[in-house]
Amino acid sequence: GGAREMCLRRPRGMGRIRAAVVLLVAVASIPAGSGSSLPRAPETTLSRTLTHFDPKNNSRARAAQSWYEQSGEGGGVQDRPVFTPSTSEILFRAAYLCTVFLPLIVTSIIALGSSLFRRIAWYPMVNWTLARGGAAWIKWAQWASTRPDMFPQALCAQLAKLQSDAPSHSYSHTRREVALSFGAPIELVFSAFNRQPIASGSIAQVHQAVWKNQTVAVKVRHPRVAERITTDFQIMQAVATWLDRNPLFKWLNLASSIEAFSHTMTGQTWLDIEANHLAIFNHNFRGWKDCGFPQPLVSTESVLIESFESGQLVSDFTGADIFSDPTPPAPPPPPRAKSRRPHRAGGASASDHPLAAPDASFITSALPRPDLPMELAHFIVTRGEDLYLKMLIGDGLMHADLHPGNILINYSPTRGIVDAKIVLVDAGMVAKLRPEEQRNFVGLLEAIGEGDGREAAQHLLLFSSSQTCVSAAQQAAFTKDMDDYFRLNCHGYGTNVDLGSVLRGVLDLVRRHGVRVDVNYATLVMNALCLDGMAKVLLPGYNVLDGGKALLRAHRRWKNAPGGSLAIKLALPFAQRSKRLHDARMSQFLERLSKARQRAEAIAAEVTTRAAHQEPRRRGHSG
Repeated sequence: GGAREMCLRRPRGMGRIRAAVVLLVAVASIPAGSGSSLPRAPETTLSRTLTHFDPKNNSRARAAQSWYEQSGEGGGVQDRPVFTPSTSEILFRAAYLCTVFLPLIVTSIIALGSSLFRRIAWYPMVNWTLARGGAAWIKWAQWASTRPDMFPQALCAQLAKLQSDAPSHSYSHTRREVALSFGAPIELVFSAFNRQPIASGSIAQVHQAVWKNQTVAVKVRHPRVAERITTDFQIMQAVATWLDRNPLFKWLNLASSIEAFSHTMTGQTWLDIEANHLAIFNHNFRGWKDCGFPQPLVSTESVLIESFESGQLVSDFTGADIFSDPTPPAPPPPPRAKSRRPHRAGGASASDHPLAAPDASFITSALPRPDLPMELAHFIVTRGEDLYLKMLIGDGLMHADLHPGNILINYSPTRGIVDAKIVLVDAGMVAKLRPEEQRNFVGLLEAIGEGDGREAAQHLLLFSSSQTCVSAAQQAAFTKDMDDYFRLNCHGYGTNVDLGSVLRGVLDLVRRHGVRVDVNYATLVMNALCLDGMAKVLLPGYNVLDGGKALLRAHRRWKNAPGGSLAIKLALPFAQRSKRLHDARMSQFLERLSKARQRAEAIAAEVTTRAAHQEPRRRGHSG
């Protein structure tokens, strides 16, 4: 167990000198002109490259292309400035990174032999080290925090803390970038501009401003972030290529995953690409009044002006870490005999729910905490699941950074959920899904819903175009372990399946059997874990697998029909209506639980009050 858990360790016996030499040799082997196509900070006025978006005209949204479509699945966009770091720049950066990473390398020997040291000291040290490595390392850590198939869950929980609190740049840099982009001082472009950023990420920071008599959010790229990311990814690619030659690490597919991740990061450094993503998402969700994205207004490579979306981050309700699984799940119910009754499209009703006959011991555990309105928690969870399933099944374009820190909720306690709205922000990273990727991942969710471990294993083995688990013996062993795991832990719809726990167990088997998982599938798993973790924190009584049953069953029924993709698109609105009916029944059920909790609290308060009044009387009689 300890050997499997240490996924980031170097080979046993390698000292600090050898590790530093290996890194420097790998860096020195990079040609000076082999840089990726990335933009330099603009040196002249870019006012001629401003891209304007008209919210009332959908032609721009329909014509907008994602980064993957523009680049040909990861290639370079034409007519963009190219940054190629020199060998001296790479070596200087490598020396700095060696200094930062040296304590981590030295203490890895202790971490290898002590699980207690790993949990208490070494994993937090990994967090600290990557945070000081720069934007590429922070983003890689955020991505790695969602890969329990590669890394131990305790390490993933530490890395998830880097989802927020990135350093910000100076106001003077913001002024300079705005002037270069618009060809005018910031005072002439905006009638008001807040000097202090309201948020800061690894790529850019956001200021609130007034532009053309409307409040807007202005996103400004950090200084030299594109150049630094280019240099860092060349170093990471060199080290990953060296590790891929070692059979111990080959199955991790580090070189290709870092290459795919670098293309995603490349697109994120161009804020006009993010504006295109926002235009696409707004077009895809144009009929959803209670869900949306910021509206892009004007963009350049380094500055993006978008509509200002007010609200509160969902991460304020969930906390920083929703990926950890601190408490062991309750033992699963025994397998049920297959019912002859036809399955209803809306999933389990309130009366079918495992909590339908509650006792007082778990009423509190099934409901949100008292300071969070139940209707708000239900709205966030159910509409969040609706967004995820539409992007997955209907659109094939997935927001690739769908954690609670990128979800805003606009809610008024006086108005309730009548005017409530969910807004997804930070659309720099997206996953453009191919049809086979949609089929394979939705097939995995369908297999979990049906409690079929063998079918789930078949889909997982298709999660990479260059699979490493290829021999008949390897695949048979993996399929058997998946079947055994499902028999114990996953019995399908209506049995209160813990989706997050099942996915973590599945990814543990993936890691143990060396099954390769490509980057888009990792994004889908990440978002599924985010959704399940958010539901557990906000609304523990809601089961996300049962909630998605209507759409998953509709996809399963129509995917093999003639014109399957068209049939699925036609069936989705009816399945979504069935899901809304299921969610309404669950809302009524949870409302009854909430009232039961209020009655129990009132009775407890009354008993306490009576006891307090009776105590002086007892003392008087005894006197």
